[in-house]
Amino acid sequence: PKEFVRESDRSLSFLPWAHSYGQTCELWSMMSSGASMGICRGVPVILEDLQHVKPTNLFSVPTLYKKVYDGVHNLMETAPPLRKKLMTNALAMGNEKALADKQMRQPLGPIERIKFAAMDRLVLSKIRGRFGGNLIRGFSGGAACPSEVVEFMDSIGIPICEGYGVSETS
Repeated sequence: PKEFVRESDRSLSFLPWAHSYGQTCELWSMMSSGASMGICRGVPVILEDLQHVKPTNLFSVPTLYKKVYDGVHNLMETAPPLRKKLMTNALAMGNEKALADKQMRQPLGPIERIKFAAMDRLVLSKIRGRFGGNLIRGFSGGAACPSEVVEFMDSIGIPICEGYGVSETS
């Protein structure tokens, strides 16, 4: 079976462990898997700490993912037309790759693979870099994550696993 947390994984912890989501999903799952955690110095410096820790997994609330989504979309709105088109095309190509990975469409063809590789190198990798550059999956809980944010994260190559009911079932 596919493991969500492996011994080689690392997270940046900023959720309160006094609450069931932070404690059950992050603290205990990471410890029981033998994975490592960096402790965030505080939410105001989370982007800096992400660069230091370079997590592979991130346990968060939707607000953090939404902040990145909003930041990228605000940047696109104020970007020169050529850069805006490049970013829009990169996200669209990333979405097609995510759909293919989920087997919701045919695999990418040879031209699409080349186009995706270029868009990934030029745009998508830069967005992933804001999370430290090693993030392979995110976990979200505490509230519903907006579908457009989940789709955006999939498009940049960081799938989100959403959880719910942790307080009741932990």
